[in-house]
Amino acid sequence: MRLKPSRSVLTTVLLTLGASLGCGSPSEPEPTSPTEDPGPQEPGPAPQEEQEQPGPVTEAEVPLAAPFLLKDVVQGLTREGPRMGPTDFVELGTARYFTMDDGIHGRELWKTDGTPEGTSLVTDLLPGSLGSKPGSLVRMGDRLYFVARTLVDPSDPGKYGAAGDLYGLWRTDGTAQGTERLAALGNSALFLTEHQGVLYFAAPTVDDFYRFKLWRSDGTPEGTRMLWPDAFSVGSAHAWLGDSLYVVGSDATNEGGLWKTDGTRFPVRVAGGAGAQGPSDVRNLTALGDRLLFWARSTPDGAPFLWTSDGTPGGTAVLKLILPDTSSDTRYASYSSPFVVAGDTAFFSAWDSEGGQELWRTDGTAEGTVRVADIRPGIAGSLVSRITVQEGTVYFQALADGLNHSVWRSDGTAEGTVRVAPFQVGEEAQLRSWAAPRTGPQGVFFSVWTQADGNRLWRTDGTAPGTVPVTAEPTLANIDLVGGGAGQLYFTSTKGTLWSTDGTPDGTRALRKFDAALAGAFDGDWNETVDLGGTLYFTLPQVIEPGPPYRMETVIALWRTDGTPGGTRQVNRKAPGVFEHEPLHLTPLNGHLLFVDERDRKTLWSMDARTEEVRPLSDFPSGVYGPPLAVMGAQAFFVRTLSASQQELWKTDGTPEGTVRVMGTPPGSPRGWSPHLLTPVGETLYFAARDDAELRDSLWKTDGTAAGTVRLKSFAGGPTWVDLLGIYPVGSRVYFRARQAESHQLWVTDGTAAGSRLVAELSGDDLRDPSKGEWAAVGDTLYLSLGSTSGEAPTLWKTDGKTSGVVRALPKTDVTAPPARLTAAGNQLLFWWTDGANGYELWKSDGTEAGTGPVKELRPGAAGSVAVPGPLVPLGPKGPWVFAASDGVMGVELWRTDGTAEGTRPLVDVLPGPLSSSPANLKVVGDRLFFSAWTPETGREPWVLPLK
Repeated sequence: MRLKPSRSVLTTVLLTLGASLGCGSPSEPEPTSPTEDPGPQEPGPAPQEEQEQPGPVTEAEVPLAAPFLLKDVVQGLTREGPRMGPTDFVELGTARYFTMDDGIHGRELWKTDGTPEGTSLVTDLLPGSLGSKPGSLVRMGDRLYFVARTLVDPSDPGKYGAAGDLYGLWRTDGTAQGTERLAALGNSALFLTEHQGVLYFAAPTVDDFYRFKLWRSDGTPEGTRMLWPDAFSVGSAHAWLGDSLYVVGSDATNEGGLWKTDGTRFPVRVAGGAGAQGPSDVRNLTALGDRLLFWARSTPDGAPFLWTSDGTPGGTAVLKLILPDTSSDTRYASYSSPFVVAGDTAFFSAWDSEGGQELWRTDGTAEGTVRVADIRPGIAGSLVSRITVQEGTVYFQALADGLNHSVWRSDGTAEGTVRVAPFQVGEEAQLRSWAAPRTGPQGVFFSVWTQADGNRLWRTDGTAPGTVPVTAEPTLANIDLVGGGAGQLYFTSTKGTLWSTDGTPDGTRALRKFDAALAGAFDGDWNETVDLGGTLYFTLPQVIEPGPPYRMETVIALWRTDGTPGGTRQVNRKAPGVFEHEPLHLTPLNGHLLFVDERDRKTLWSMDARTEEVRPLSDFPSGVYGPPLAVMGAQAFFVRTLSASQQELWKTDGTPEGTVRVMGTPPGSPRGWSPHLLTPVGETLYFAARDDAELRDSLWKTDGTAAGTVRLKSFAGGPTWVDLLGIYPVGSRVYFRARQAESHQLWVTDGTAAGSRLVAELSGDDLRDPSKGEWAAVGDTLYLSLGSTSGEAPTLWKTDGKTSGVVRALPKTDVTAPPARLTAAGNQLLFWWTDGANGYELWKSDGTEAGTGPVKELRPGAAGSVAVPGPLVPLGPKGPWVFAASDGVMGVELWRTDGTAEGTRPLVDVLPGPLSSSPANLKVVGDRLFFSAWTPETGREPWVLPLK
């Protein structure tokens, strides 16, 4: 069993980090008054002293101070709680398991025993906010089985899933250590069902995520296999009738229809197929006695009607010419009406021209298929939905008056179909949510909103005296009933709280409050952090409340901190809620902070760090929509666009008088010059420019003067549409990547036209996106991350300008990603990588195939330690490097590595336990590590770790 690090372990980790940085005695930081900045610094970077590599830890070494919350910048401001949406309540032992999105971890697996202390996250399978999306929860024996994702498509990472995500069949005993993957899958399951101790499910393979196959599992990895992989595909409709599983599927010839199998023999077609008159497009397969009920079409374009089958071709036929819904075009009927079985009768919602959409019942015969009641006469009907059964009584939702939903019950007769809620608490009450739990407390529970009381939860037995409030007080928060079990009903509120009730006010209590939506300083996408003379400047969104009738407004506020709470304050504010500027693209230069105002993006501004005086440097007539500045020593270069055909290269030292034009659009460029990819290399700026009429990029360089601005490499006369996609300074060379038609090439230059030459043709069609193709320089070697969307394996590639080639490639799968976050670490390379069968882990390379592999499996098993790889940030010139990751027991917290397995371990656990503080915005300033972290008390706010 793997245990969470104790305080002594954390002390040892911080002690080791302190030794590796050469730190002295720690001291707990105290709030101090703001300190003055030292003013403009001398041009050029300060020389770095050589440091020794970390030595062995001894008891005499002093540990680092613990991290602390720098300041709760946004206090007391809360928004609506997270949309948790608990679903799939399944009992296992004394606990109920369910899936939920708490706003921090995404949708993951949770459990509760009905008490606050017994409500917890089981494990964070996909660390971070995207969530593993567990679904199809099924209990078999003493284990819970489900399907979840553990790797997101790197080209399209999202909360709701993408075609390239990696899924798997999982089982758990309710602990993080007891949660393991049985098989890798290419998508979520269409269904997961248990029969006589065996699981059957429909899911695709990793290499073919569009075709869903039938699988079988005995609950072990070796006993989980796909049935008939090349000969049979299935859909979502399924049902057990005796020992036969009925599915909608197609064989190798794509002959579809209704099939059945006992799980050992190849399926037998019951009905449908080429030339047959239905059924096709089968939905809602349901067993009723010894027969099946389902909706289906007789022809592909025909209307869906009610069908029945006894499992033979001759016994499969239309039962009744009624429709499942009121769709005006029967080709697009939604099939929204499932069958709910109570004894030997099935209840369902259906439509016909006589009574509209109403409640129906059937015993499987044509004579026994009848409308139960005509609640709302007319062709529209009462739109019956959400049918459920509790102890033989049918409950459902209906729109009796055409305006407001209400809860009804029925014994299967028109006389026994009556409304039960919410009329007992006032005719003006609006039904918000309701449930008639099969395994929870008895009765119908419903939440209503009234003008007088707001929202409240009620319980009824269908009589006025038996209608009583469950929650003691009304609330402004909406109430949503989500599931039940073992005598408890669970519900949530829009304030972010999960509740349980036994049906009485005294038995109603809050299990857990989720404050993920508590407003914090780093909630938005606008956060920038920069170091200016040992002071951290950062931006954050701030909500301004002007008062009625005006709505709240969000602006970008500038802050600064010296690493103490007292030295953390706002900058550039005229009055509370009134800001002179909204800074964007922060750039430190010579004691000044350069930025663009987000409100118009048409002016470059400079703020003196000593006086905080702000002055304009230059205008941007056409606006700025990307990072505009490239710093080279004591100067910053930028492009000023006058029109589509006129662009100018400028430079500035941070003062108006030091802001001058370097060069305008050269002659012979009728479509404009458009300098881009501004890349400082020593005292020379390299850049790409599209400077001819045929729209080909060329490589240029400048020393900051017009005379010193020259073209190094032109592709004139070659293929049209030559794009330069990257410039990489490595040692004494400068490499640049070009795309010519469909060819990707790497070139190198020594700074002269004659010294510019082709190095190699690059593989991987994923390089056409300029944001792709990560790179890093280790000594005189350039490393590139090469991906592909057309079948080529993702690779780690290198060159020293003379010899080039693949360092290591991984097998190509639909979810394999190229190496990410390439980072030079001394004489080796650190990066994140996944083999497509498991999640991301930390890797390293010394430039050889044998020396390329995982640094350490932070999270043993199929789940990765991160969902989306984050940066590796050095704490000193020779490390160690810090990053955010999870080992499956701790949440996403700070780790450190020196590139060895022994030197890779947890650094700081801001939020102890399986929940995540999800550190981000990592920035080292002097002898402090600044980062943002989330806690339930403050939301996401700035934290600091003293490095001495």
